[in-house]
Amino acid sequence: MESHGRGGLGASVIHQRMYCLICGADPDTFEGGDPKIAYHVIRNSQNIAKQYWSADIEPYPPTRRFNWP
Repeated sequence: MESHGRGGLGASVIHQRMYCLICGADPDTFEGGDPKIAYHVIRNSQNIAKQYWSADIEPYPPTRRFNWP
């Protein structure tokens, strides 16, 4: 059986639903949600991984590349 990281598949499902709820999307259909919030949640997670756990990743580009106020 394929490993799904620490916590297994259940943790992945919980994380996915939590992400949808934070972004305002329906966790069953993935419809709706605010892309600005989604962007910032992902970028924050990437920054944490890079700064505290030395992850070899570059966070998403700065928000200025998007036409957001």
